[in-house]
Amino acid sequence: MHPMHHGREAIHELWRKMFDQQFKIDITVTHLQWIEQGDVAIHLLEELVIPIGSTQRQPPIYASNVYHRDETGWHLLLHLNSPAPPPAGVLPPIPGGS
Repeated sequence: MHPMHHGREAIHELWRKMFDQQFKIDITVTHLQWIEQGDVAIHLLEELVIPIGSTQRQPPIYASNVYHRDETGWHLLLHLNSPAPPPAGVLPPIPGGS
């Protein structure tokens, strides 16, 4: 997960850093569902992001990607991600709670 970025340059810089050899992460993406209607496609994904060399299993991140196709191909319009829900019986922390 990462903070929101706006604009082509900010997003390109984020992706450049993510794939920089110093960052060293392994990302496994599983397509859960997708739909394509004309020039728009929506993909629902599960992402496993693991630091290379780590033996600790990380919870999945769920993502939605929206794409638009024009004469040059498909372009990502929106990427939204969120953490996996907590395990059954575990309540998430309440903001501002004690």
